[in-house]
Amino acid sequence: MKKKLFWISLVALGLSLLPGFSAFADPSVDGLYCKYVDKRIENCDRKASYGTCAGTHLRECAQKAVAEGAFLKAHREELLERLKAEQVKPAEYKVNYYLIKSFAQQ
Repeated sequence: MKKKLFWISLVALGLSLLPGFSAFADPSVDGLYCKYVDKRIENCDRKASYGTCAGTHLRECAQKAVAEGAFLKAHREELLERLKAEQVKPAEYKVNYYLIKSFAQQ
């Protein structure tokens, strides 16, 4: 009897916690787009710090990162709207590809 009561209470507890975990498991598409665009901007800002390095290649990468970061910051809302309109799959690599392509076509 005690074993049965334990399992019933365990299942009840699990079912009561399940809705709380679903909020973490299925974020909205808009939220994912924002997260990935912001992460790309942060990466550009981080790469921009290579501008003082001795190597010419690193300085060139830093200059490109500064330009890309400025583009992403200036057109952030427009890019988010276009991502939604074109229904880009909310996977980080697909969003990054779209952002890079948009920057290259400017």
